[in-house]
Amino acid sequence: MSIFKDIIHGTSSVFTCIVYVITIYYLCISFFGILRKKNERAVEPKKVFALIVAAHNEEIVIGDIVESLKKLDYPKELYDYFCYC
Repeated sequence: MSIFKDIIHGTSSVFTCIVYVITIYYLCISFFGILRKKNERAVEPKKVFALIVAAHNEEIVIGDIVESLKKLDYPKELYDYFCYC
């Protein structure tokens, strides 16, 4: 029985060390990722798209949805929205 306990203890120790190494690796990656300076660059929108709003039995909230669509921070000429009833 002692040999069985030694084998279990040994494999458990190996797996524990592997988990510790992986955890330290991920912590280092996270730490350096937080410290890395992010370059903020202004990106001009180029995509043209359409928003389709399914509005079946939504007469109570459709006004709020349309108002939210009007307030989008995107050039108005690059998107259209359609209410589908």
